[in-house]
Amino acid sequence: MSQNRFSWCRGLVALALCGFLAACATTPETGRPHKSPRSAEQQGAPEKQVVQRHHAGPGEPIKIGILLPLSGRSATVGHSLLEAAEMALYEIGDDRLVLIPGDTGDTPGQAASATQELLDKGVEVILGPLFSANVSTAAPIANAEGVNLIAFSNSRDVAAPGAYLMGFLPGAEVKRIVDFARAHGLKRFAALIPNSDYGNLVLQEFQKAVMADGGHLGKIEIYPRDTQGLDDYVRRLADYDKREKLLNQDKADLRSYGDDDLAHDALTDLTGRETLGDVDFDAVFIPEGGIVLRALAPLLPYYDIDPEHVKLLGTGLWDDTNVSREPAMIGGWFAAPEPAAAQIFTTRFARTFGDAPPRIASLAYDAMALAAALSKDPPEKRFSSAAITDPNGFKGVDGVLRFNADGTSDRGLAVLEVEKKGFGIISPAPRSFLTAQARPDVLEQPEVSRQALK
Repeated sequence: MSQNRFSWCRGLVALALCGFLAACATTPETGRPHKSPRSAEQQGAPEKQVVQRHHAGPGEPIKIGILLPLSGRSATVGHSLLEAAEMALYEIGDDRLVLIPGDTGDTPGQAASATQELLDKGVEVILGPLFSANVSTAAPIANAEGVNLIAFSNSRDVAAPGAYLMGFLPGAEVKRIVDFARAHGLKRFAALIPNSDYGNLVLQEFQKAVMADGGHLGKIEIYPRDTQGLDDYVRRLADYDKREKLLNQDKADLRSYGDDDLAHDALTDLTGRETLGDVDFDAVFIPEGGIVLRALAPLLPYYDIDPEHVKLLGTGLWDDTNVSREPAMIGGWFAAPEPAAAQIFTTRFARTFGDAPPRIASLAYDAMALAAALSKDPPEKRFSSAAITDPNGFKGVDGVLRFNADGTSDRGLAVLEVEKKGFGIISPAPRSFLTAQARPDVLEQPEVSRQALK
């Protein structure tokens, strides 16, 4: 394996530690700073409406397509991902590379047209699309002309040879957190699951992971995707009514003893309690984020699910600074990439473009950097499935990543603990997927220190 495969993470750390020193122009569409020297038109690269598929030779521009929703309902997110890719391209500084955007808009038809337009312009690989429906539309069109996709979706259903997913696949996060919980003595699991496609997928992965680790899966409550009526679901999960009834019965029995001192003392001990007995699980899995998670969390102690004794478990959806503001979440565990490099990326993006990016913008940065690394291969191998699925993987903002032949991906994930002022790493992510055949010097990468974050 060549050292070029890992060279792009050096550029990332240079970006993080040295800053993004782009000479920026302002685009009339967004009024945001935008790197000026990189579009095909500005470089004067010849473009043909229809071309035979070939790989650029020495001195020719290497065209990389990117499919994003640049109009319609998700345009704001799409433009942020495009800016992240442009930021990576400018940082890399390879004048051979040309990034050509295509707009998937709001419909599969737009995605199909945008894909064909990129192919007609001679792109050798396509980054994106973002949504699974568009991946399903774009992949057959691109693959028919020998072009692979490196997509941002996290839906395993659209993974396939030629359509490689960079998105954070829920199964990997679920397995990582369940494995860690079992290794730390948690055996009995319950779950609060959103009633959505994501929730259904995560539940299947959760059931599989718990059973594979020899755990016991108990109560599961599936709630609607809003903040109304969540009390009923948490109340049932806690067996609150049964435990409340047991407490009232116990109190009535003790009162029946009249002035008996022991009964009186026991009754006093029950003062202030709302239920009797413990819940029948050690951990609650909550694959939720945002305002719904913050609405659910305080209901757990309210219905006598004590976070001091029941561990809260989550996925990368917890990777939100607002989570630390909810006292019930403190001490909870979730699986996600280590945050240091992503925090630096966010800071540099905000400094460059004026506001913080959505969390998934790092996918576009990493995808562009990955494409740049792959572009250093010989033309006949460049962007091939064999190159993309290198078993040693790649390293970027979100840690180590490797693609499988079936289009899915493996990520090196950490386990993070929610603290009062952020997240602490309690189980680090793996640093590589190196095989015995890999050169040892590919690990010689500069580390991002905590000092650099200050």
